Amino acid sequence: MNSYKFGAIVFGIGFLIFLPFSILLYIKQVSFLKNSVSTQAVVIKINEYPQKSGKYKVFYSPELEYIDTYGNKHQQTLTTKSSEKDYEIGNKVNIRYSKINPEDEIFMDNFFGIWGFSIGFVVIDLGLLFFAGGFFYNTYYQEIIGKRLRARGEKVAAKVEEIEHLFFFPVDWGRNVPYRIKASWVNPKDGKKYEFKSKYLDQNPSSRYNIGSLVDVYIDPDNPKKYSVDTLSLV
Repeated sequence: MNSYKFGAIVFGIGFLIFLPFSILLYIKQVSFLKNSVSTQAVVIKINEYPQKSGKYKVFYSPELEYIDTYGNKHQQTLTTKSSEKDYEIGNKVNIRYSKINPEDEIFMDNFFGIWGFSIGFVVIDLGLLFFAGGFFYNTYYQEIIGKRLRARGEKVAAKVEEIEHLFFFPVDWGRNVPYRIKASWVNPKDGKKYEFKSKYLDQNPSSRYNIGSLVDVYIDPDNPKKYSVDTLSLV
């Protein structure tokens, strides 16, 4: 199994794992909003959390005191921490607490205070989906298109214009970076020039293709923008 197929599977599994957590977290926050009360709390203490390693030596989190709708006093520490002292003792802040259990976790009564974790999970999900989709397109989808065009399409000889070395996109988890063949072909029927790009390759194709040499490309004769650069000889 090449690195792109492996990547598609790994990122796809990661997406499927994180997706239920994102949905559950969203449902939990919606339920919390429906059963919560907004009130004002007072910062009574700044808790410090020393770090053994990393850029920041200490993180801070305020301990808050608030009174619920029944007149009971509660003290809670925000679960979110910051590398900066965002609060001073005596500061007043708006929070939300659960009507069902006022001793439960509290949240700052603002958009990011309530939805911050949910947004974080969504960003992770979208990132995993993006990479899974990219790996899937470069392997399974292009293989399907390639097989279809080799069976029903037209083979043309395109001139290699560039062997692209994609340093920004490592494969094999950082051990190698991919290559890609860029070629062009002029349709003799209408004189239009078409540019083709191969799928990402784990190995340097320069041993077989040089600038100016010809590479086989299978195209849809009715729409040459649908194509597959033949890289099977490099596998």
